[in-house]
Order: sequence, then structure tokens, then C-alpha cells
Amino acid sequence: MCRGCTARRFAVSTHPARVHPIGRIPQNAALARVRLEHTQAQVHLRSQALQITTEVRDATRQVVTNERRVQTTRLSRQLAEKRLEAGEQKFATGTSSSFFVFQAQRDLVQARNNELRAVLDYSRSVVDFQTVQEAPLR
Repeated sequence: MCRGCTARRFAVSTHPARVHPIGRIPQNAALARVRLEHTQAQVHLRSQALQITTEVRDATRQVVTNERRVQTTRLSRQLAEKRLEAGEQKFATGTSSSFFVFQAQRDLVQARNNELRAVLDYSRSVVDFQTVQEAPLR
């Protein structure tokens, strides 16, 4: 047997021009597997960071939006109260009918309900914001 024949007998060819000794194939495969796992871990970490950033940004936006809703609905309720007062005064002087007073009362009740709903939504969004900030990493 020739001197190079033994080496060729225990080698695997991946390409006609390349011959790799069998002894290095498991090591190369293990290295490739470790590199792939490392890359996958980095991608997963970036994905989680993006997800957390998005959740915090959305929760912050929701708090700000609901805070503005509270301010708006509070102003609406105050205006409805003034409208009802004016309607009651007009009714007391006889320049308006009870229909307009009932309308103003209905509008005030609706404005109070809207304000209460806005306050509840704001409180819920603050809790959600705190939860997102304190949530453990998965």
C-alpha cells in the first residue's frame, strides 16, 4: 500500500478537490453548532429587547392618552354642570321649559359617566405601565 492511501481511506470528501480527515469533522460540527446557538441567542436577546421597548412605549402612550381624556372629560362635565345651572335658572324664571332642564340633567349624567370611565381607564393604564416596568425578563 502506498503512503497516502491510508490517509485517503479514512477521509471524507465534501468536494471533489477537498478531502477532510474524519477526526476533525465532529469538532467542526460542534463548533458550527455552538456558533449557530450563539447567533440564535443574540437574535433572541435583540428580539426581547425590542419587545420590551415596544411594550413600555405603548404603555407610556396609553397613560398620556388617558390622562388627556381625564382632563377633557372633566372639562366637559364642568360645562354640563354650568349648562344645567343655567337651565334651572331659566326654568325658575319661566323663560325655559322643563324639557331643556331634563336634557341638561341627562347630559350631565352622561358627562359624569364619561369622566368616571376616563379616570378608570387612566388608573388601569398606570397599573399596566408599572407592571411593564417591573415585569421580570422572560
